[in-house]
Amino acid sequence: MSLTALAGTANAWAGNDCAKESSLWVGSTCNKQLEWSWDPAARSFGKRGQRIPANAAHAGPRYTWEISDRCGDVASSCGAQALTCAVLPDGRRGQMYTGTGRLRLTNGQLDPNAPPLLEEVCDYPAGVTVPIAVIQAAAREQLSKRVKTPTVGMSPPGGTTLVTLPTIFWATRYGQETLSITNPVPGSITATPEYTWDFGDDLSGVGPGRAYEQGIYPSDQPDYYLTATWNRPGIKKPTVTVTWKVRFRLEDAIDVDLAPIVFTSSANVRVATAASRLVNK
Repeated sequence: MSLTALAGTANAWAGNDCAKESSLWVGSTCNKQLEWSWDPAARSFGKRGQRIPANAAHAGPRYTWEISDRCGDVASSCGAQALTCAVLPDGRRGQMYTGTGRLRLTNGQLDPNAPPLLEEVCDYPAGVTVPIAVIQAAAREQLSKRVKTPTVGMSPPGGTTLVTLPTIFWATRYGQETLSITNPVPGSITATPEYTWDFGDDLSGVGPGRAYEQGIYPSDQPDYYLTATWNRPGIKKPTVTVTWKVRFRLEDAIDVDLAPIVFTSSANVRVATAASRLVNK
């Protein structure tokens, strides 16, 4: 399927009138012609195929061609489709359609003063397909270069605390990350972190937490810190999970959600029972 939105099937995508979608593909018919499309059904990106008009003078990057007559399986319903397109050197075979050509200015914008052209156009399929798993791997690789596995901090320090004592926890605090890639598909990756904690003994928490600040006590401001209070002694293993919600923006026009990227980190904590002693003086 071509990148050009067909009449009667295209809808505005994400509030952007320039990005269009149908049930089979996502593309653009705006001033910026996308070189790639997103196929939600196949979960892959496809590089735009070539469109070569019958008039060689109108070929080349100065013209953008949109298919204005799709014939489906009934060739007799479209006269142009009865014509044969040449086979490209790489073996791709095209189909002939009636097309509308628009002239582009040197800045890439469509020329509003140039009348549209109407002629037969050979539409060739894309020659490159990239599965979303490849972009997913690129997103993890790029994100791993910017952020590391979170570090767990606690107060009181030293890995030991007492039963019934609110113990303060925090992890490395990350903000939203934006990463640009050009290969294998051009676009940008936005990753937003979410923090969840499992302290064991049915205790949990959310957020990165914060380190202890002198003079601000959990007993006075219980919502200021992220705390865990154990009622039973033993060795505990508080674990923080940082789940990065990841979105890929294709050519600054089409948003595609990727699978979350997850990092976890744990700490061993000894929870002791406070003992009273009698002291002889």
